[in-house]
Amino acid sequence: MLKNRFHTRMLFETPRDGGDGGDGGSSSEDDDDIVASFQRLLARYDTPEKTAFKLYRENFGQREQLRKLAAEKEAAEAKVAEMAEKTPPEGSLALTPEQAEIWKTAIAELESPAKLPELLGEYKSLQARVAEQERDEILREVSAAANVKFEVLKDLDKSQGGLVYEVTPANGSTLAKVVIKTPTGDVDFSKFASETWAHYLPALEAPAGSNFRFPRQSAGSPSSGSGILDSFIQRQQESAAAKPNPLRRTN
Repeated sequence: MLKNRFHTRMLFETPRDGGDGGDGGSSSEDDDDIVASFQRLLARYDTPEKTAFKLYRENFGQREQLRKLAAEKEAAEAKVAEMAEKTPPEGSLALTPEQAEIWKTAIAELESPAKLPELLGEYKSLQARVAEQERDEILREVSAAANVKFEVLKDLDKSQGGLVYEVTPANGSTLAKVVIKTPTGDVDFSKFASETWAHYLPALEAPAGSNFRFPRQSAGSPSSGSGILDSFIQRQQESAAAKPNPLRRTN
């Protein structure tokens, strides 16, 4: 046993001057710990041969584990590479199989993808025309209910960015009513027009005989300085009042 310990000490002995045979990095305390651990292992397995076999078997198992980990790493890297190939590039659009078939059919009908921007432009133009027609229908309904000129109302509505209207059709002796939806609540069309479009009332108002009347401006209103406008509105109202209302019921 003493001989084994002596050989063990000689095996792990490292020169203190950093010459050949030393690692130059381990301390004397580290070497002592390693020697002591190795001596305990020798004592446990009795002979150097058994100790060497034990160490070799552990080393073999660790190398097998490293080879297994390396194979798993290689397989994982291959899987990542495969997924990267299937992932659409940044900025591209992923389609379902059904969507892809629709896209292929559309491209085939277009004959050339170069026509797509042209068709998109035509589609947007068509959308704009349809939206304008739908807006015109709303304004025609408003102009008929309020008895104002459609062309003038269209220009004034556009200058306001497009107002929101609510029309209550005429019912028997009840005249049609138009209100404008605002963030602060509903405003009667005549009141809104008088306050917002006062300078355009002569051009906006339809010929006499209508069921809609703009209220006269009060003495304290912003338009009170325009006597000509007041006189014009008053004459229009008096002329219309003298004519029979075709929407009013008669006994």
